[in-house]
Amino acid sequence: MRRILLLLLTAATLACHRKPANEYPKDLVDNFLGACRSNGGSDDACRCSLEGIQNRFTAEEYNALEKRVKENDEAATRLLTEVVTDCRD
Repeated sequence: MRRILLLLLTAATLACHRKPANEYPKDLVDNFLGACRSNGGSDDACRCSLEGIQNRFTAEEYNALEKRVKENDEAATRLLTEVVTDCRD
């Protein structure tokens, strides 16, 4: 029983720290995390949000989406909000 519990805990831990599907350039990552933190996000919530975005969008797709958000595109804003909702504190 202990082995099964240990195996499940290990699997859960590894699942939370998987490499994102899409790698982003360091400057994009740094800018995202800095903006997230300056808007009141905790380090954990900001990293979780970034991982969620990286798992769903390529860097090019994210840049295009961010541009649409800056242009007040409500659909783009809703889409990004959906991706990061699970990461809120």
